[in-house]
Amino acid sequence: MAFQRLTNVLGAVLIFMACAQFSHGQSQNQPTEIIPVEVLHVGQLPVAITGVELVGSAKGYQLRCSMTNNSDEKLLGFRYSIVAIDSNNTRTSVANRSEGWELKPYATKRKKFETLLSANVKDQVRLVLMLEQIVGAESIWEVIKAKDVLEAYASGDFSMVPTVLRVPNHVDVPSPQQPVIYKP
Repeated sequence: MAFQRLTNVLGAVLIFMACAQFSHGQSQNQPTEIIPVEVLHVGQLPVAITGVELVGSAKGYQLRCSMTNNSDEKLLGFRYSIVAIDSNNTRTSVANRSEGWELKPYATKRKKFETLLSANVKDQVRLVLMLEQIVGAESIWEVIKAKDVLEAYASGDFSMVPTVLRVPNHVDVPSPQQPVIYKP
């Protein structure tokens, strides 16, 4: 009898906690929709981007993705473009943004970016994202003619292979330590 009363009390507590968690979750800014985004991979970039989606809320859309750093240097940020392609093969630019994102060498991280995209994404639209630039602590990787490559891909022409130019990052490179000279 005591055991049955204890299980009834525990059941009531669990139901109460579930209801409280549900109502608490509803009061926060819950996503209204999640839209998957196709990725045009650029093999020469030092990153892999996966799980890309736009998370919609009443305020707008936010980019959420996972990124893996395949290089031996710390990454500081990236620039990307997203285009929408409708059923008539009409392409519309959704975003061309730069995001700061520190990512240690050979690390993977998932993040939702706070920058709101004010795009009006309709039904029957395919979204395609392409990374255009990766900024590292010592290098910058830039996709040559990124706009042309993305335009060709979006129109169904897969013959354009993106090429990447890697240059030294003279702006963000850490300054060398100055030796301390002791004078007697």
